[in-house]
Amino acid sequence: MSALLRQLSKPDLMEESVAAENPEQVIAILSSESTSPDMATVSALFAGGQDGAEPAAQILARTPPAYLAELVEDLTPADRSQFLAKLDPVRAAQVVDQMHLIPAAAAIRRMSSEASARILGYVEIAHCAVILRQLNPEEQAAILKHLTARERTGVQTVLKYPPSTAGGIMTPEVLSVKEDATVADALNAMASFPDRRQIDIYVINSQGRLAGKCLIHDLLGVQPHAKISAVMQQNMTTVQPERDQEELRHMVARSDLRSMPVVGPQGNLLGVVTEDDILDVVEQEAGEDIALMVGVKMVDPIHTPIQTRIRMRLPWLLLTLGGELFIALVISKFFSSTLERAVVLAAFIPAIMATGGNVGLQSTTMVIRGLGMGTLKPKHTWRLISGEVKLGFLTGLGCGLIAALVAYLINWNYHEVLKVSFSVFLAMVSATFATSLIGTLEPIVLHRLKFDPATACGPFVTMFNDMFGSIVYLLIASFMHFSPP
Repeated sequence: MSALLRQLSKPDLMEESVAAENPEQVIAILSSESTSPDMATVSALFAGGQDGAEPAAQILARTPPAYLAELVEDLTPADRSQFLAKLDPVRAAQVVDQMHLIPAAAAIRRMSSEASARILGYVEIAHCAVILRQLNPEEQAAILKHLTARERTGVQTVLKYPPSTAGGIMTPEVLSVKEDATVADALNAMASFPDRRQIDIYVINSQGRLAGKCLIHDLLGVQPHAKISAVMQQNMTTVQPERDQEELRHMVARSDLRSMPVVGPQGNLLGVVTEDDILDVVEQEAGEDIALMVGVKMVDPIHTPIQTRIRMRLPWLLLTLGGELFIALVISKFFSSTLERAVVLAAFIPAIMATGGNVGLQSTTMVIRGLGMGTLKPKHTWRLISGEVKLGFLTGLGCGLIAALVAYLINWNYHEVLKVSFSVFLAMVSATFATSLIGTLEPIVLHRLKFDPATACGPFVTMFNDMFGSIVYLLIASFMHFSPP
């Protein structure tokens, strides 16, 4: 650790401009330690320099927050909070903002409520609310008590709404001016506003309601003494705080907006959702969909306890195991005589199950993408279904012909090889046709029932495809009436 900080103290590496140009150098240094840093070394370094190096506090003050976050996350849970407590509150807030949610919340939880409030007071309000949601109500109340009145009001406003809604991700501090303000007032407000992500100026009327907004280019070339109400845009897209964040993402994409104002029932401006917030939503929703497609919940795989991950994954795995064991029971109970008469049939069960399952998965994935991107409209439903079914049937014909040919070639000396090949061909076509239909319909039905369509790609659907493909194959083979060997 001391060698790491001595290297970080070199001006040619840690001058901020150089670090920005050569981040890979800093990453290499941060990842060069063979073991995680221990708090005893960190404490000694904070007390003063070692081997002629400058004090660690000065070194770390020049280290970019993102790299410091990596360093802090390598510490033990107890040491993370001590490390953050030794930093300046502004610097600590920058580091917390770059950390993953679980270790950040764990570090805040271990600190005193006063120390936590000093750091969180410099964290952007919406992100502060995200961290506080990880704490229990008593811990939340203790920290909120030590925030300033402005910070406490903003955080409590966000915490009132569920985390996956517009109100739960909005920034309550909005760049706004009164309706009777001048253009000069608006430009001064923008210059002094701390949140540089906000470049739209919202206009509030005398009743406290949202009256319009101005873009920065609306103000260019306008006389400074002109009223803002004369240049503002009155027709705006707004969103209620209860609106789901995925619907909000579609609204922003359709309207091509940089920000979305969140208004209450009376039209009062509650907050704004910025482009950064929308990007976070896109990343979160994509991660959740990918996790649901394999039957798990989206969690941090590094910092989530293994017991929690087992509880999340095991039910789906047991459901899949039960379904596959049911398939084994059906085969052994009803098709054992068919397999005894033509054991070669068993060799092609995996190919039929896998091909049918993949076709269904492809159809489901395309539908989920269309629903997620908002490009699949109700009027397109039947065209989509017919197209996917035709595609499944035609790909089944191709795969079936290839599989039948292979079945014939490897069993050419078997006395009923034609029956085997025909059974493989029909089963392949039937499986791909049915799974493409089911894979298309399931996410659409779930979406209409207000469920997340990504669950249609879970282990349950894979199990169903396996069941259908194998049973249809053996049913077809049974009707072929294979003679005993």
